[in-house]
Amino acid sequence: MESAIYLITQIRWRDVLDILMVTAIVVWLYLLVRGTRAFRILLGLGLVVIIYLFAHFWGLVLTEWFLQGLVQAVILFILIIFAPEIRQALERLNPLRIWNRPAKSDFDDEIEEVVRACQYFVAHSIGAMIVYERNDSVAPLVRPGIPVQGRVREETLVALFITSAPTHDGAAWIRDDVLHQIGVFLPISERDHSKKYGSRHLAALGLSESSDALVVVVSEERRVVSVVQDGRLEEVDDWGRFESILREELGKTVQLRQPTLGELISKEWRVKVATLLLVTLAWFTVAGGQEIEGVYAVPIQTVNLPEHLSFALQPVDQAFVTLSGTRLALARLDSSTLRIFLDLSDVSPATRSVPIHPSRIHVPPNIQVARIEPQAVAIEVETR
Repeated sequence: MESAIYLITQIRWRDVLDILMVTAIVVWLYLLVRGTRAFRILLGLGLVVIIYLFAHFWGLVLTEWFLQGLVQAVILFILIIFAPEIRQALERLNPLRIWNRPAKSDFDDEIEEVVRACQYFVAHSIGAMIVYERNDSVAPLVRPGIPVQGRVREETLVALFITSAPTHDGAAWIRDDVLHQIGVFLPISERDHSKKYGSRHLAALGLSESSDALVVVVSEERRVVSVVQDGRLEEVDDWGRFESILREELGKTVQLRQPTLGELISKEWRVKVATLLLVTLAWFTVAGGQEIEGVYAVPIQTVNLPEHLSFALQPVDQAFVTLSGTRLALARLDSSTLRIFLDLSDVSPATRSVPIHPSRIHVPPNIQVARIEPQAVAIEVETR
């Protein structure tokens, strides 16, 4: 507790600004990835980091050593597995994206194009599957198809899924409101589902179980359109409801991908308070490892004065010692135990001063003596 109080007294306005900036960045990242596959894994990593911070702050050496290696291995694992998500997050930081975002009218037109295409598929008994990538990248989960990078149009979708088309059995992959790839094959779900579902439905369920993608499936035999997400399949028999589902769910994605200033300031207060506490704890841990200096008034204790001599003038009884070490080491130092032992075994009536050697100051091994003021003590002795 005394260590924590000492560190609190050392906080400067720059440290407060540092804590607030890191808190804002962490909250922004939380709003960016919440609800995604990466977020669920990062929660587990966050718990390990919290335990590591406590172990470091309270000096649990073995626990800190074990968790330090574990955290480094997990971070490397995340960088490899979630490389696509990291790339997308960095792309969203590009300020030019503000000017290049599709207008709301383009989003409305795209939804209407997809709805009209699905109406055509149902009317003509054509099977189809359209994948909307949201926050989770589906690239590691699917077998790639043919790159397109074109606009989403009814005529294009119809041409892709008519029976004679070579891309009929694959899926259309839409990323960032653009037709990204066609002829894409999805992973089949390994869970038990109703026997009425064909390979398209099982593939859509398989992808939705491993990511937050939204998949539109049109049944060729039953002439029914379904919306699949979060491992659940919903058959929709009303075109108005189908359009409203797409607008609502895909509209959530737009809001989720780019946190607004209002979200950063006025929402998720529990998350912000918890983040502030964790970042403050991390600051204590990092600050505890910073090298600093502290000045202490240390009593001088004379030893080994020859018996035939006595002080003609009492020497000074303290010196100011500058100690260097980490903040945490100095915080744990009990300054009342510091002593300077001045060896007077070699003094004589002719002696005028005795130097204070750093070795005569007993300090913990992780703390060093930087300076001593004065560097010598005036001595005046006489024969008894």
